[in-house]
Amino acid sequence: SVKTDGHVEIRGLILEEGKAISLGSDGGGLLLSLLPQATAIISNCLFDKNVALNRGGGVFVTSEIPKKHPKSVVFEACNFTNNKVGGERQEVKGLGQGAGIAVLSTRFVTFDGCNVHGNEVVEGSISASVGGSSGGGFYTDVAGSPSDPITLVKTNIRDNKAVNGGGASFLNVFVLLVQCTIADNMASNEAGGINVAVYRPEWVAAVVFDTCTLSSNAAPKGPDLWQSYADSALNGIICVLGTLNGAYPPVSFPNSSTNIHSEEIIACPSPPPA
Repeated sequence: SVKTDGHVEIRGLILEEGKAISLGSDGGGLLLSLLPQATAIISNCLFDKNVALNRGGGVFVTSEIPKKHPKSVVFEACNFTNNKVGGERQEVKGLGQGAGIAVLSTRFVTFDGCNVHGNEVVEGSISASVGGSSGGGFYTDVAGSPSDPITLVKTNIRDNKAVNGGGASFLNVFVLLVQCTIADNMASNEAGGINVAVYRPEWVAAVVFDTCTLSSNAAPKGPDLWQSYADSALNGIICVLGTLNGAYPPVSFPNSSTNIHSEEIIACPSPPPA
């Protein structure tokens, strides 16, 4: 684990077969806990076959002090493969959030040119109905405003598994995806590709696709996309800049719940959330 208020650089490391399986543990491959004003660059690293009981089988990123965010965290050209999260230990169920990546209570995080592939939330985790068993590839819950984005650029999320959000679960957060592919992921309940949710009226969920592909995912509800809002989606938006799946908005997703329970993703307002 790394805890700092300074600058951290990790380059070219292989972090494999790490285990964070004691009760309440996070970050099987790496736990990155940052104090205000901290910056971090993690470049050309492999996170493979790591296991965590609660959150972040491959990596767990968080603020050491709630609502006091680091200046920036950047992952460049990293691979997150075959990591697992969740399960049960000493008759206590793990949260099972973010088998590949989990980002909690922090913002200004960027993933650029990364691959998130073959990660899995293990059966026996806390029920998805109370927030567990979610985010096979990527999980984030920030409870923030749309001015503080988590950004994914040229990042591929493929072949991941969970109960909800096989590819990713974006909760209470603004996420910008640029030239990303989310495909071939699977959920046993909702959102084979991406699950989007906001739980309190004062919080915001916004997901902006800019020239991305979201396809060929599988789930009983919302094969590619599912969203659930506690307050009639008044604080939530999913929208498109440029194209999605090669088409200009509105983009249709049959059998999915999007934009206040329609099946189309709209064009972003002008200017888009920023």
